[in-house]
Amino acid sequence: GAVTDRNQVEIALKGGAAVMVAMAGAAQAQDLQGLYGGLSYSKGSGEACCYASQTYSFDGNASGAFLGYNHVFGDWLFGAELAISSGDYESFDGSNPFMDLENVRDIKARVGRVFGSTLVYGVVGRSTMDVQMWGGSIADGDASATAYGLGFETGIGSKGFVGGEYLKRDLDLSEGPAFYANDGANLDTLSLRVGLRF
Repeated sequence: GAVTDRNQVEIALKGGAAVMVAMAGAAQAQDLQGLYGGLSYSKGSGEACCYASQTYSFDGNASGAFLGYNHVFGDWLFGAELAISSGDYESFDGSNPFMDLENVRDIKARVGRVFGSTLVYGVVGRSTMDVQMWGGSIADGDASATAYGLGFETGIGSKGFVGGEYLKRDLDLSEGPAFYANDGANLDTLSLRVGLRF
C-alpha cells in the first residue's frame, strides 16, 4: 500500500540523488582534463654535507612558471608537467657564500585523486639546476636531482585553480663543481601555485 509506495519513492529519490552526486563528481573531475599552466612562488631550504666536515644550509626563494597536461580516468588523474623557476638558494660558510643553486628545471609525473573541486596528488620526477661555487675562484656547473613530493589544487571559478606543492630533491653533485659536497645534499621547496586550465 501507501507505505510500500512511499518506500519506493524514497528509494528512487535517494538513488537519483546518488546518481546526481556521482555525475557531478565526474563532471568536476573531467574539468581537469587537458592542458593547464600557471605561475609559482617557492620557498626553499636544504643542506650540503660535508666539505671540511661541515654542513652548509641552503635558504632562498624563487618565482617560476609551469605547463602540464592532465588525463582523467573517473576520479583519478594522471599527468605530466614541465616547470622552471628563477631564483637563488644560497648556502654560507659563516658570512661567506659557499654555494648557490639557481634556475631549477623540473620534469614531473603526477598521479592524483579528485575530491569534488579539489585534486590531491603525488609527484615524482627529475630536476636540473645551475650550481655556482664560491671560493678562491668562482666555478659554475650544474646538478641533477630525483624529485618527489605531494601537492593539492582547488578550483576557482570555471577555469582557475590555486594550490600548493612540496618537493624534496636529492641532489647529485658528483659531476659538477661541488663534487666534494656530494654526500647528503638536498633541496626542499614549498610552492604556492596559481593557474588556469585551457
